[in-house]
Amino acid sequence: MAYIANMPDGQLPAWLSANRLMLWTLLALRDLGGRAHLDALYRRLGEVLRIPEDLLRLEHPTGARQEDYVVRHRMRFALTDLGFLGLVNSHGQGNWSLSDEGADFLKPLDEEDAPMAERDWSRETGIELTLAESELETKLNWRVLGRLRPSGLFQATAQDVERLESLMRTVRERRHSRS
Repeated sequence: MAYIANMPDGQLPAWLSANRLMLWTLLALRDLGGRAHLDALYRRLGEVLRIPEDLLRLEHPTGARQEDYVVRHRMRFALTDLGFLGLVNSHGQGNWSLSDEGADFLKPLDEEDAPMAERDWSRETGIELTLAESELETKLNWRVLGRLRPSGLFQATAQDVERLESLMRTVRERRHSRS
């Protein structure tokens, strides 16, 4: 069954937001040997997250400023943030590499033994996160939110506020699912 046909209000699930894709993009880049072109990285991200094909090919609405697939656009946005955080490097022409800091950031996952193929997947939540992945995802989000100026949210961009709201929803969902 097509995934898009069952999307409420045409909204992508929260697990495909740019801030949720940061950790998965780092992992996909590491899976590809630490260096990859956007095309290979996007394919690997789709495999890792088991993103349905129709969702991978979902385009922005006619008239939108973006001309890329929606999920790919979000992955690129995640890469930009990861670059800002020093976890990946851009080499131009769509080529990216994992920085030494990015490789070190992922080291806590080396001790886990949770094969992706055996993990639960649902339309609402995507791949079930391990405890270490959940902790790293939270660290990434706090690093991004650290960009906010000390004087308050009024100087934050609309995307910063949207990310903060998304992070808060994610925290509430995780608390609710554990209870």
